Amino acid sequence: VVIQGFGNVGGMAARLMSRLGLRVISIVEVDGAVYNPHGLDIEALQKHKEETGSILDFPEAENMDREEALLLECHVLVPAAKENVITSKNADKIRARIICEGANGPTDLAGDRILQEKGIDLIPDILCNAGGVCVSYFEWLQNKRSEFWSLEEVDRKLRKKMVIAYDKVKATAAEFR
Repeated sequence: VVIQGFGNVGGMAARLMSRLGLRVISIVEVDGAVYNPHGLDIEALQKHKEETGSILDFPEAENMDREEALLLECHVLVPAAKENVITSKNADKIRARIICEGANGPTDLAGDRILQEKGIDLIPDILCNAGGVCVSYFEWLQNKRSEFWSLEEVDRKLRKKMVIAYDKVKATAAEFR
């Protein structure tokens, strides 16, 4: 996994994917990227960032150019920081199998067409980062009803909504390819 952004979305994606056993090989930030082909210790990297103000010079990784990091061969690329990261200028060089758009609009229209031609699956931002919006709705609903749901209940409700939405998006994409 390569993740662009190590804030609320990218940082959480890194922690969750790492806990699921996925190997996060690179984190990309505004000042550069860090890379370890064997995987990054996300908790240690977060501590390093808190102590130094940057992910760079993390002892367990090498620094690398942020643009080059987005082009690393990986199963999953998560652009989770800013819009228009994947464009006609770099989409043909992307070597990910799946792109999970954590940021709003990280892929422009020309880049999207190139990714489609390359057969790279893309989970669109409207779906990929909808979990936070759903949980905010759940919080609002609990407050309106004076209820308190356990973390397990929130996760169960969220999983149900997200799986249904994913299945619908996947079916629609297949229909219009």
